Amino acid sequence: MPSQFRSLIVEPLRELEKQGKRIQQKAIFIDGLDECVGEDAQAEIIKIIASSVRERSTPFHWAIFSRAEPRIVSTFKQDNIAFVTHSVELLISREADNEIEMYLRGEFKNILEQRDFLQLLSSWPTDNDIRTLVNAAAGLFAHPAAVLRHIAYPPDSKFRERLQSVLDTLSDAGEQGPTTPFSQLDALYVYIMQQIPEHNILPAQFLLSFVLGYWDSDTRWPISWHCCLYEISEGTFRDIYHYLHGVISHEPSFEPLRSIDPRINLARSYYDQGQWFYPDRLIMKQIVIVHGTIRFYHRSFYDFLDDPARSGSFCITTLAFRLKRLDHLIQCHHHYASSYAINGPSMYFLPLRLLSTYLLFQTLCRHRVSSAPLSHSPGHMEPSLLIPFSSCRFFTSSHFCYPGISQAFMQFLRVFRSL
Repeated sequence: MPSQFRSLIVEPLRELEKQGKRIQQKAIFIDGLDECVGEDAQAEIIKIIASSVRERSTPFHWAIFSRAEPRIVSTFKQDNIAFVTHSVELLISREADNEIEMYLRGEFKNILEQRDFLQLLSSWPTDNDIRTLVNAAAGLFAHPAAVLRHIAYPPDSKFRERLQSVLDTLSDAGEQGPTTPFSQLDALYVYIMQQIPEHNILPAQFLLSFVLGYWDSDTRWPISWHCCLYEISEGTFRDIYHYLHGVISHEPSFEPLRSIDPRINLARSYYDQGQWFYPDRLIMKQIVIVHGTIRFYHRSFYDFLDDPARSGSFCITTLAFRLKRLDHLIQCHHHYASSYAINGPSMYFLPLRLLSTYLLFQTLCRHRVSSAPLSHSPGHMEPSLLIPFSSCRFFTSSHFCYPGISQAFMQFLRVFRSL
């Protein structure tokens, strides 16, 4: 980054100055520095900008907006940076209330237009409903955005009932005493999570933990491999998304799957393609995205799930939840392991067949294991190359299921729980 900053910004500005085209002072705004991937990168950006200010190599004033993450705060406090900066803590402001009200009224009108219910515009929502939502937002646009997504979908005639449920939840939260800046937002997120049927709560947490573990606001994560790893069927995923569409975005894949080699039979398993076949990373990448991608709409939902004080039983970073997730993975692995036998040493399928087992092993003790070709036990049904994850078998732990390793996992878990 220092080289890029110098080559792409500093040197061109100097060249313009030599040509008599001096650039006047300008303000550069950087929003959401905390969402830049990697704490080292965040600190480096601050240091590069501070160095430019000290050396007067650019005619810019820099305004950096960010959450007060520890690494960012500590970097700004360094002596050679602090003396060229001025920090201001921006408290949550109610100055945006008028804009939030305008946003709510416009979106509610769209909801009525899409359903041909414009005759209700004068009576729904009421002014009191709007005031309740504006007050609950407390200056945070993330709150009304989530509310509106929740109310607008599905596109049926029950939108008024959904709004009333949200209003009742917010009213109950407001009556519980002192509030924090995020109390109403947390109440909304709890309400949304509570709508998920009990039998789908754990699969939903598994799915959300995947996105939480690889948070990046600009990245969409493929769901096929993850759903199958946790045996989340296509129907279960759609049911989960039905309740979480207000906080997560699902983007279907419109890219057709193309085989790299005409000899590949897309209706058969990786392991039934023949000795010539090697699972190419490109075709694997195409298959992984066949069911689309997901991401969080807003960082606040990430923070909610990450903090047990805010999300309670829905938190997905507690030791209890991690043990549940590990136990589920091991049980899946143990189930599929019984269907295979070891034939002999080979490294040809290491990248693919070791994938699930290696991820588990990495989680437990950072060990590596060697690969071996697997043969089918009688009656075992192999996953096909393109079978949808509704079968719970596509990209499952059956990629590499070594019975001995499975038993070792289960023994490890028993010992770990006894500590």
